[in-house]
Amino acid sequence: MVGNETVRRANFIGAPEFFLLNQACRVVWEAFPEAFGVYLVGSSLKKRDFRDVDLRCIMADEDFEKMFPGAGSNT
Repeated sequence: MVGNETVRRANFIGAPEFFLLNQACRVVWEAFPEAFGVYLVGSSLKKRDFRDVDLRCIMADEDFEKMFPGAGSNT
């Protein structure tokens, strides 16, 4: 706390680990240049004692269907 304010954090990943994570995300981004981005999601954004780091790669439905035929269907 700073005074009566709670310090807000973007995530609870340490700086060296976050640097390595950025390098790994860059490889994913280069593999899928048509994707809309690679995003950090999950508990590492909310709590200090997270167990894993979750990432999400957002891509167009058509590109996903080409890579994983039938995986996105609700049937």
